[in-house]
Amino acid sequence: MMPKHPLIRLGLYAACFAAGGILLLHTKNVTTFLMLTLEMVLLVLAARELTAWGYALAGRTPNLGIFRKILLAGCSVMLCLTLFEGILLIVQHRQKAVSIPPEWARREVQVEGAKSAYYWHGKLHLLDDRGMRRSAPFPPKRDGVFRIMAVGDSLTFGYGVADEEAYPRVIEQELAQTFNVEVLNLGVGGAQSEDILGIIREFMPALRPDLILYGVCMNDFMPHGLGHQKPSRSYAFPMSRRLKEFMGNATLTTKLAERAYHAFLMSVGLRASFYDEILRDLQGYQKRFAKDVTGMSALAKESHLPPIIAMVLDHCPVLGSKGQKIALTAETYLAAAGMDVIKTDEFYRTHD
Repeated sequence: MMPKHPLIRLGLYAACFAAGGILLLHTKNVTTFLMLTLEMVLLVLAARELTAWGYALAGRTPNLGIFRKILLAGCSVMLCLTLFEGILLIVQHRQKAVSIPPEWARREVQVEGAKSAYYWHGKLHLLDDRGMRRSAPFPPKRDGVFRIMAVGDSLTFGYGVADEEAYPRVIEQELAQTFNVEVLNLGVGGAQSEDILGIIREFMPALRPDLILYGVCMNDFMPHGLGHQKPSRSYAFPMSRRLKEFMGNATLTTKLAERAYHAFLMSVGLRASFYDEILRDLQGYQKRFAKDVTGMSALAKESHLPPIIAMVLDHCPVLGSKGQKIALTAETYLAAAGMDVIKTDEFYRTHD
């Protein structure tokens, strides 16, 4: 039985609301919306109690029917959101079951000498303390062996494929049929042009390469730490950052709503895509890229090396796309910096 005094009832509502808030932080998906529904009900009941008490103190009779309508409408909305979250959860589970076989899932392992190691797509990935694909130091340079130093990001690293399938190793295997050559893979996942400039500056004196090969990716235009296709967040949804982060991590509905909101802003021109930010040079990305590749060429020239060989890598080539336009933009800056550029025209025509 509920206590008769309004203050005691309000205190009970407040205590239940606080306890529910603590439990809410440990929920996920459907249970998150169920807890939010309970919190909403407690707020409406507390507001009803407070209104009734205020009217009673004033000697007036309140019309509390509005709270019943609010409660009904709120519960209906939350029920729809809960059901929608359940549907998204089922769809996600089915997609995972279809798209990623268990043996392809990421699995951490321990390998002696490696800073970290894991299987991904059934392929072993070994990383040193710099995020490069190796578990031992680079070998000393051997007399009579032409050494190529390959630099780039995850496409050079070979993310998702075996070490021998990464393109630096494939190039080495092909060239080794005719020449005495070795290709060192210095690819680092997430590296941008400024990171790659730093890698060349740090490793070139010790490794003493005879040639540098630069595998350029679209996100090389972005600043350090900002990965591929991380668009601007102008016109952010008016919600507390902490609440948005919690709901985004806890529910699929929030993630879907954020994507839809982002797509809407892009469709009306209020937010630029990853490609548009680079092509329009909205944040000076092209200027930074040009400066970095010029610095790379200068380092090679100072060490009396031939021009760096550069090729733009695109794992989803579409002829005439914005991706190809970025590739052509990159090639322009690479050539202007004095690099020997492997053109991508035929690649886009062939693999569109």
